[in-house]
Order: sequence, then structure tokens, then C-alpha cells
Amino acid sequence: MNSESRPQLRYAELDWDAQGQPRSRRFKDVYFSRAGGLAEAQHTFLDGNGLAQRFAALTPGAQFVVAETGFGTGLNLLACCALWQRTAPPSARLRFISIEQYPLHASDLQRALALWPELAPWGDRLAANYPDCLQPGFHQLVLSEHIELTLIIAEAASGLAALMPSRHPCHRWPNRPVDAWFLDGFSPARNESMWSDEVLASVRQLSAPGTTVATFSAAGAVRRGLQAQGFEVKKVPGFGRKRDMLRARLTQPPPRPLPSAYPTSPYRSAHGLAWAVQRPPSARPRKIAIIGAGLAGTQLAHALAKRGCQLTVYEASGEAGGGASGNRQGLIYGRLSAHSSPQADFNMAALNHAARYYRDWLSAPEASRLGARSGLLQLATGASAVQEQQQLQAQWPGQTLFQSVSAPEASELAGVPLAHGGLYFPHLGWVAPGALCAALLETVGLSVRARQVTQLEPDGHGWRLLDEQQRELDTFDAVVLANGNAVSQFSQAATLPLKPLRGQLSDLDQSCLQSPLRLPLCAEGYVAPVTAGRFSFGASYRPGDLTLSTSDSEHEENLQRLHEQFPGLTQTGLTAADCSGRAGLRCTTPDRLPLIGPLPEVSSFRERFALLAKNAQASIAATGSYHPNLFVSTGYGSRGLAYIPICTAWLVSQLLQEPPTVSRRLAESLHPARFLIRDLIRGRT
Repeated sequence: MNSESRPQLRYAELDWDAQGQPRSRRFKDVYFSRAGGLAEAQHTFLDGNGLAQRFAALTPGAQFVVAETGFGTGLNLLACCALWQRTAPPSARLRFISIEQYPLHASDLQRALALWPELAPWGDRLAANYPDCLQPGFHQLVLSEHIELTLIIAEAASGLAALMPSRHPCHRWPNRPVDAWFLDGFSPARNESMWSDEVLASVRQLSAPGTTVATFSAAGAVRRGLQAQGFEVKKVPGFGRKRDMLRARLTQPPPRPLPSAYPTSPYRSAHGLAWAVQRPPSARPRKIAIIGAGLAGTQLAHALAKRGCQLTVYEASGEAGGGASGNRQGLIYGRLSAHSSPQADFNMAALNHAARYYRDWLSAPEASRLGARSGLLQLATGASAVQEQQQLQAQWPGQTLFQSVSAPEASELAGVPLAHGGLYFPHLGWVAPGALCAALLETVGLSVRARQVTQLEPDGHGWRLLDEQQRELDTFDAVVLANGNAVSQFSQAATLPLKPLRGQLSDLDQSCLQSPLRLPLCAEGYVAPVTAGRFSFGASYRPGDLTLSTSDSEHEENLQRLHEQFPGLTQTGLTAADCSGRAGLRCTTPDRLPLIGPLPEVSSFRERFALLAKNAQASIAATGSYHPNLFVSTGYGSRGLAYIPICTAWLVSQLLQEPPTVSRRLAESLHPARFLIRDLIRGRT
């Protein structure tokens, strides 16, 4: 996989005045009015978009989308959350999308938030969920059961472009447009790119007739730019010493070129392909079947049930957390890289998201049976690992996701003598997958239906599910295949390049440890702390072996790796006879990234994009061809605990036609049709 150097993240550079208010050193401008930042946010953005009345008029269960250019200190978000809490129906949902090129350090953010004690409940939630590592890209933050923030670390134009499903002019419009815009940021005279024609054109494309805009700026260039994009603009009194501000409403929908305007041709196109775009159905699905009750299926069921969907979870074994999710212990872990590639960027995004996701689960009263947020050590046992970790530390200054520790520091953290230092992840840990799967269903009142689904048949706008006896089980608006390697048993998914990879996990009695282990250790293998009197370690990799019985040779292999990488951790003389364990089949893909999204109709897909065999940049204005409301969530390999939370959030947004939770680049890297496109380009069929 190709990789490249990742651009350095640039934090906001602040000066603080005598009143404790921040000022941008880079733009030589204030973040909010000295006459009152909260009052300015209410006047300019909340009142400017008429949000109190619009929130109150929402129907139960409705969603409202606010988008902002310039997150800054988060003040506008907090003011919006407080207003939403006072005025919106309890079951309505707020999605707040904000773009920021120069984010605040966590310490600076907390210092700024302390200026508004009346917003402390929301400020505390923002601070608690603020990303540990502010990598460029999307960060999904859950602030309450009904309010989510999508924080995009990017320059305004590229951040807005990443929200669009395609770069092709025919397919740039989102499934769910923005309802209200906060055009914030520093003044146009000091930050011209934030107010460019490109930015305003994206604002229009992400909007619908009736979408409103409010901005503190009354600059002529901003007013003319909005008017040129079809907004009806009014100049109204500004806040404090600002005489004027602008309010606008989109009256002219953006033009949508027809594909016929872009003839299909083997010659190079100036526009990107829209192969990953799926035309949304006329109505979002309400009755959904999930096949598979492992981590992927139960996390998805939990999330959709919270959205009010009607769920049925099918599992052939009748038990949540079987299959690859049936291990005694699993680690929340992904391998990071200092170089930028789809896999490296995904791993960082996934760990960031997972650290937030598991915090609440592992802080609950029943957390002792679910796992522990104990921290995790990734040891550097060779020169290349040491160099990689040094590069990571230099790449991400100011982050709190991980920190370098010496061998003595690692030993102190682990409670056992260690020969190597490494990276310490204070917010990660281990999970009992089966117990978590059961808890995910229990907390939303769901149970597993013990039936084996073997066939899916289209039924109008939905699907009929059949069992092994060809008996109809039920019909559903949408179906998600989340049953690991068994996904490929369905004809609609038969061409997915899934590969089972056997692994055996071993475990020993706690008496075999020289000292109690406080947290998980990772190197080429891993070892987890004691739970229920035993501790797990491993795991083996046996390509081509599909058996599920444990073998003494793999226990011996796991023991050898344990002694080599973590010397002195356990007693000497241990053999396979001392071990118990479990073997399972990981579900892997050729590029080691999972498959998340709609399933393509293979023959039609190949026909639409056949010209790619002649030119990988051919002019093709078509979208991909997909089975309606049939999705897949699989291919997690041995990283399911780390990968599934971020993938579940993305899949929910696809199923329910909500704004994206990941960038277009990352969405395409996870898309189930990506291998079809690659094969077409390479001339494979």
C-alpha cells in the first residue's frame, strides 16, 4: 500500500488578554466580541437563523442539521446545545457539523470554556469528548443521547468538499442537506480563504431551498458571494459595536447537471468518478434485520435502536458474542504509523473514536464484567519499532492518545519488569467481547433470534429472509450482513474478497504470573490482565487452516512468543498442557481494511465502469449500482474492538440517510465496491 508523509497538524496559537479572553496570534483577531461572546453567538447565529422557533416547531424524532465554518472555542456549539435543550422536542436529534483548520489544544479549549459557567454542563461534555489526537479529518463526538458533533479538522474548502458524496458535478449533493449555517471564522480581511467563492459554492451545494445562513460579517464581498450562489441576503443590525451583519436564505436551488452533459468516454475526465454514490431510497428504513450477533452486529443494533428503528438480530448459534467475538478477552488496539496511507489514517481515526466509545461502557456499574479501561502498552522490541514510535511522537505533538515511556516507566505502569519501553495509551484497555455483545442488546431491550438465515430475496423495496429450509422468516426494509466470513454465503455478497484466517488464543491460570499484570501488553503478540482467575495471550496466525479445534503446537507457539517478547512475566517450564484456549477464524480482506456500506450489483457495476480497463480516469458520469437497502459490515480481522465503533457510526449514517461521519476519502477506502473498481482498472473480471 502506498504511503506518504502526513502533513503536520497546526494548532491555534493564542494570546490571552487581561480579561482572560483568547486572541489569535496567527490572524491577529479575537475569537468573539469583547462585549460578550455568548450574547454575540445568540444574536448573530441563533437568532440570525431563527433557531428557537425552528427547533420548537420540529416534529418528534426529526433531525436538524447545523453546519459551521470556524469551530474556534466551541462557543457557538455550546450556545446551540443549550437552546436545543430548552426548545426542541425530547426525541428530536441535532447534528452539528463544524470545520476548523487550527484547532485549540485541549488545555486552551478548557481555559476558554471556563469563561461561560452558565454553559458548564455542555462545556464539560465537549471537553470530555474532545479528541485525544486532533488528526486532520472527521471526529464524531456524542454530546448527549440526541446531540452529536462532527468536528472536521481541515481548511474550510477541503472540509466542505469532504462532506460531499462525490467530486463529480452531477453527484455532489448530500442525502441530508444542512438546515442552518453559521459562517464564522476570522474577518474576511484577515482570513480571505474562509470566505472564498469556492467555500460559498460548497455551502450552496450542501443546502436546500429554505436553508438559512447567518454571519457576523457584512462585507460586500460576502454579501455578493452569497447572492451569486442563489441566497436572498438581508443586512440587519449587528451585535455590540458591529453596525451590521448578514442573514440569508437559499431561494434558488443549485443546478444539478444531468449525466448526459458529461458523455461517457475512454478519455481522461477532469472530474472524479461517482462509483461510491448510492441513490438513496424514497424513505429511510424503519424495520431492519441484522444478521450476526457479534461485535459488529450488536454495536449496530444498539445504535439503531437508540434511533428508534425496529430491529431483529439473527444469530445461528442463538447467542450474542459467538464466532470471532467469542474470545475471553480482546484488546482495543490498532497499529499506528507516522506515514499517511488509508490504513494508517483509518487506524488513528478508529483509535480516537474507540477511546471515546468505550469510556462510558467501561465506566458503568457492570464494567468489571465487560473489561477495563486500564491503559495499554505497545512495546518497542526492535530497532525499527523504536524508530517508528519516535516518528509517531514527533508527528503528533500535543496529543494525549499516547505517550512514550522508558522501560522503567513501562514496568511501573504494568506492575511487572519489562525489558523494553514503548507507547502508553492511557485511555485504551481490554474488553470481554461476549459480555459486551450481550450488554449492547440488553440495554436497548433486544434479544437474539436463533435462526440461520441462508437466503435473501428482493421484495418490492425491501427483503425477504429465508432459512435453510427455504421458509420465510420475515420481510424488512433493510438488511445488514454482519456475520463475518459467513457473509460470502449470500449470493449478493459472494464476490467480496473475504479470507478466513485462523487464530488460536491461549490462556493460563493467574498463578503462572510472576507478578500481577495491571494492563495489556502488545508487541508482535499480546497478553491481557487476569480476569476470572485466568489471563489470555497469543494469538497465532494460520492461513489456509479452517479447523476450529485447539492445537498443542499453537499453544507452544503462543508460549514461546510470550517468553521471548515479555521475558520474566510468567514462570518457566510452562507447556501446552498448562494451557486452555480457543480457536477462531478472523475475517480479513486483501488490504486489511473492513468492508462497510452497500453491496454492489456486480454485473451492472462492471458494465457501467467497464471503460476503466482502458483508462483509469475515463469519463463516466454514472453512480454505482447497488442492491437497495442491503449493507455489509465485516472484514475486521483481529482489530474488531478498535475498528467497529467508528464503522458503526458511518454505517448508521448511511442507513438513515444522515450527514456523513467520515470523510469521502475514508468512506471510499472502506467501501465494499472498492475491489471491483480496482479489478476493473487492472483488467480483471
